Amino acid sequence: VQAAGTMGPRDHTYFALGTFYFYGRTAQPLSGVLADGVTPTVLTAREPFYRIGGDVNFNYRNLNVFGVYVAAHDHNLLPVTAPGAAGVTGFAPGSAATFSGGFLEADYLALPWAMTIMRWDQVKSSADRINFIEYDPSAPPGSSFFSPYSATRNRFTPGEQFLIHANIKASVEYQIMAVTPDTNYQPAGHAGKLMTELACFSCHRINGRGGDMAPDLTWEGSAVQRQWLTEFLHNPNTLRPSLIRRMPRFNLSDSDNKELTDYILTVYQSPSIDQELAPSASNAPEIVEHGRQLFYSKYACQSCHIADTKTGKGYIGPTLTQVGSRLTAVWVYAWLRNPQALRRGTTEPNENMSDDDARALTAFLMSLKGPSGHGAKL
Repeated sequence: VQAAGTMGPRDHTYFALGTFYFYGRTAQPLSGVLADGVTPTVLTAREPFYRIGGDVNFNYRNLNVFGVYVAAHDHNLLPVTAPGAAGVTGFAPGSAATFSGGFLEADYLALPWAMTIMRWDQVKSSADRINFIEYDPSAPPGSSFFSPYSATRNRFTPGEQFLIHANIKASVEYQIMAVTPDTNYQPAGHAGKLMTELACFSCHRINGRGGDMAPDLTWEGSAVQRQWLTEFLHNPNTLRPSLIRRMPRFNLSDSDNKELTDYILTVYQSPSIDQELAPSASNAPEIVEHGRQLFYSKYACQSCHIADTKTGKGYIGPTLTQVGSRLTAVWVYAWLRNPQALRRGTTEPNENMSDDDARALTAFLMSLKGPSGHGAKL
């Protein structure tokens, strides 16, 4: 739409809208085996995707406002290995990768040689972080901008552009991004003093205070078993195969270890965990076997996790070979039903699992005790 006068169209006043849609399909080859589980072959994952969006442009004299918005959806197939097979035998649907965002910018030509700029950017993506770096912005309180599963970045950028020469411009911009400030949380008693002396908040976040180099401990008391926690504080180990870093060994005395263990298990409890609804930690063999089938077939968990060190190749998520010795059954069950409710921003997809499936999978995972008693954190 363009304004017009007695002398014809006015170039300085117009309004334009545009839209676009794009659909395609990616083809990704992967080495695998045929249905017999032995014969090598090349499997192809064909994943549809689409992009949809639009743009706007408005101009009135010295003011120009324009912007672009796009939304995208990429289907995601996960490799599946049938029980007893020597390699990947097929694919199963996984959580789709999505992103959306755009910008809106206003430029005002204040002087023939100076332009004032204001821009707003927003991007929401389900895969902003790479290399499987764990970041755990748990709630409460609110999270920061970035997380490995879903991240929203909002940015306001005022600036000024100067015309120095006919073909030379200089720009000055300042980016303003919202930041979630730390709380003033301080653990109480002797345990709190120990946590301060050990600088736990340098790496861990608890109740909105602390770093992002290690897991959030706000609900740790609901998640882990006492024996595992006691052993871990004495001799910390690496929980994720893709990470090199580990918690330092503090050579705690038995009394200090007990003080920290008691405090964590008592204070850091999730109100959403109902102990009365906890599934049994020991189950009939047929339930455990049903959970194993769900793990390897329906939900293809082995694509990201290792449950068997001899055949597992899932290095994205934590190793689960000893998870039954580390986590509580009620935490595992609640996690399977809705992981984002316990840790907002986790990479674990919400499969909208039924109660029966969640209980069967919990039974299988709790059977993975391992020889060392050290499990992996979901």
